[in-house]
Amino acid sequence: MFGRRASSIGTMPKVLTPFLRSILRLSFIGTAFSAVNLLPGARFGALFELNQNLATYYLVGHLFVLLLLPLFYFTKILRLGTFFFYCVVTLLLAWDYASPMVRFVEPSWKERRYIPGGIKTEKLRVLFANVEMGNLSASKHLREIEQREQPDILGLVEVTPSLLRELSLKERYPYAFEHPEEGHFGLALYSKYPLGNEPVVSLGEQLPTVYINTLQVGEAELELIVFHPPPPVSGDLWMANRLLSRRLATRLRNSVGNTIILGDFNATPHSRHYELIVHGGGMHNAMEGYGWNRTWNMHHPLIRLPIDHVLFRGGIEVANWQTVEGFGSDHLPLLVDFRVQQR
Repeated sequence: MFGRRASSIGTMPKVLTPFLRSILRLSFIGTAFSAVNLLPGARFGALFELNQNLATYYLVGHLFVLLLLPLFYFTKILRLGTFFFYCVVTLLLAWDYASPMVRFVEPSWKERRYIPGGIKTEKLRVLFANVEMGNLSASKHLREIEQREQPDILGLVEVTPSLLRELSLKERYPYAFEHPEEGHFGLALYSKYPLGNEPVVSLGEQLPTVYINTLQVGEAELELIVFHPPPPVSGDLWMANRLLSRRLATRLRNSVGNTIILGDFNATPHSRHYELIVHGGGMHNAMEGYGWNRTWNMHHPLIRLPIDHVLFRGGIEVANWQTVEGFGSDHLPLLVDFRVQQR
């Protein structure tokens, strides 16, 4: 696989050859970890799910390797057969990671239309935020954001009893659901539009709370969901994440009509759990056409991932999608303007 002796190109110092060999060996290791995501067994287990969520970083690595491969060949570090084989493998992996990102980075996806022309619509502004449990500045800054943006729907996760007391949002929203917890899975939903009287708040015992209810927007009725599965950082949490995602996907498959989901999915669009909900439930991501926006982790710039999502389906269109400036949380809030088809 490696040539007997490296030669230089032009004035390239021979001292670079050991360095290039080290880079090549590291790239082999990275490619091996990356290729695991293509295996059928990669659907199962916390480590595999975390590996899939790092697909963006694997893509950057593969593109970097593609730039270096000609150098590896012309310095005789790689033989011709190995060079072509590694090129094909790297291209296939890069394509597998890049293809789900196209609909996000291609601006023309903003122009999708799901409502026939000439049909009456009503505007609906949605704000979603993971406030991060323990965020001492959440109350002050979130109140400022809410008053400035004036959302019709406000969804919050990781809310605690003390935070909800400080926010006092029920005073400004006539319809509300609050389920605070001292842990990471408290949630709340506030609405200026009427909510149904029979919400679903659980999809199974020992699973985090969800909120599923009908929402009346003008003449149109839709289903509104607030969703926050646990991060797949251990076997038990991965299983809870997968079980909650599968049950939500099953519910979506067995229902029809307008639906909006707000949530910290703890999953990127490369994740199998994300695919269960989006593809299984016929959902669209409101971020499509607005870029590959990383919404977490604002505290550590080295690893940042798009894991917060607003999904929709039915007679609903996106008028605008954007993140809002940080407010001390490790997540960025999402602000989405929808048009909802009326009867």
